[in-house]
Order: sequence, then structure tokens, then C-alpha cells
Amino acid sequence: MTLEKSTSRTNNHEYMTMQWLSDALGGPVEQVTRPFQPCASPGWRGVDADIWVGERAGRSLLLKSWHPETSFYIEPSNSRVAAAHASQWGIGPKLPSMYEHPCDSSSVDHLVMEYLEKDWRVAGLQDMASETFRAAVIAAKRHFHHARWEQQSVLPRIDPFEEVIGLATLLSHIHASSKSPDKAGIYYPVQLPEWMTFVKSAQHVIHSLSRDVCPVHRESDVSNIMVHLTGHIRLLDYDSAARSDRFEDIGLFLFEAFEHEDGAREGFEQWLGYFDEGEYQRAWLYGVLDNLRWGLIASLRSAYSPRSSLEFAKYAGWRFFRAHQALQASWQQRLLCVR
Repeated sequence: MTLEKSTSRTNNHEYMTMQWLSDALGGPVEQVTRPFQPCASPGWRGVDADIWVGERAGRSLLLKSWHPETSFYIEPSNSRVAAAHASQWGIGPKLPSMYEHPCDSSSVDHLVMEYLEKDWRVAGLQDMASETFRAAVIAAKRHFHHARWEQQSVLPRIDPFEEVIGLATLLSHIHASSKSPDKAGIYYPVQLPEWMTFVKSAQHVIHSLSRDVCPVHRESDVSNIMVHLTGHIRLLDYDSAARSDRFEDIGLFLFEAFEHEDGAREGFEQWLGYFDEGEYQRAWLYGVLDNLRWGLIASLRSAYSPRSSLEFAKYAGWRFFRAHQALQASWQQRLLCVR
């Protein structure tokens, strides 16, 4: 895994943004706006890509163009393939015809999709209190797991433990290097070696078990869900989509939806229709892993992103805090229960 400091966007990229939107809209764009400003903390929003909305003849489309500095954790071709399938199934935003075929969506670093506005809104944590809303989210993610994929193998099979170990190794190397000009600005938690002991122990446990590997969304942030006035939802952001253990999606959902374990256990039963302690603990460890993953990504971005105004270190601290709090509750005993 390598990471290089990127430079700011060029005027040529702005020209290409206009061209991509014009092509998708069928003619020159009449107006281009940014629907929101990038924010790394308290929420990770508009950070991984430039987001633009183009309008023509009463029609609006949203363009997402990934930043080069995200290449160490995002592969745009995977995101495009997953988004194209989700569009076909009605669980994600619709894509224009030139983007809707998954097999034709694997070679460009941008994506154009319908702009959900008017009767749509961004979901918030308050929505997770609704059993009906949670049921809609669960149904969409289960569909993503089990629907027929044209080329399922296009999505990579990923070991989330190896991914986190690789990120931690990179962060430790940068921190230890006295020659690194960014060492002073990087967020490095002193508990990292302890957390990696958990990650490697959990990896050993999961690798000793059978795994139901399938396409998973791997997205926890509730703000990447759009809600219609009718209650219908759409899942956004397929940047982390991969083939992995389906319990990874369950764990990410539980950590986002519930503040306390009593609620998380009820949520687990709502997802599967039954409760099993070993499987619940399996989902739990993926929830912890996701917080460590995003904490490490934000830490690395704090050192290498040219957009120094974004509070990457603050976001990293919050993610690490959530993981640390979860690991206070005897994780060794939890791993003994996993199945």
C-alpha cells in the first residue's frame, strides 16, 4: 500500500466536469452548483470526491469525481460497478443510460447519477429510531447481498482485517520516520499497537470459521441514505463495496443505529429474524474494525491531503474513541463466543 501527496485540482478538471455533465444531460449545462461544502468532521461528507450538480431544461444530475489522494482506499471502478447494479435494482440513485451498464462502468474516475431533491432528504440518526426506517435499510442491504450480479467477480474479495493492518502499518511507518516532513501533523494514537492485537486476534478467529462471502455495501454513515416522503430509501456511496462476510454490513449497521448494546441486540434480531450470541459477536467485531479503518484513513489524510482546512484529525479522533470505548468491554471474551 502506497500513499502519495496529491496536488489541488486544475482548471482542466473543471472543464471536464462541465463536459461530463453536458454529455449526460444531452446538451450544454445551464447551471452548475455544489450542493454542499466538504466537511470531514463531525461527518465525513463530500471529502472523497468533488460533488457537482448540473441542470439543463429542468433536469438535474449529480456528478461525483474522486480525488486522486483517495487511491489508497478507493477504487472508482468498483464503486461504479456497485452503483450501476444498485441503480438497476432500485436501491440506489438512477444512472443516466451511458453509465447504467456495469460492464461499461469500470474505467473512469467519475460517476453521474440522478440528483435526489424535492421530496427527498438526507437521513439522520433520528431516523434510526424508527423500526420502519431500519426495516427499509435492512431490506435494501440484504438485496445488495443476494441479488443476481452480472459479474459478481468484478467486485474484489477483500479481507477487512488485512486492510486495517495495512493502513496501520503505513501510519506507523510514517510516524516512526524522522525524515517524514508530515510527522508533526499526523494523528497517531498511542493505543494503536493494542488495537492491532485485537485486529489480528479477530482475524484469526474469523479465518478459522466458514464465511458466507457475498457483495456487501460496507458503508455505515446514515447520511449516505436518502429518504423519500413516502418512506422509500436509496443507498448512496458504494466506494467501499466488495465481496466479504455479510456480517460486516450487519455490524456496521448496528454500530451506527444503536448507542447501547440492548438496542443493537434487538437490531440484530430485526435483521436476521432470530438472535444468536455467536453471530452477534461476529457482527460486533466488524463494527469495531470499521471505526479503526476510518480512523486510520482520516489519520493518513491529515498528513497528506492538500485540503488542510478539513478536520481529518478530529474525525480520526472520534472514530478511534468509538473503537476504544467498544474494546473496553472484554473483547477477549467476546472473541471466544464468535461463530
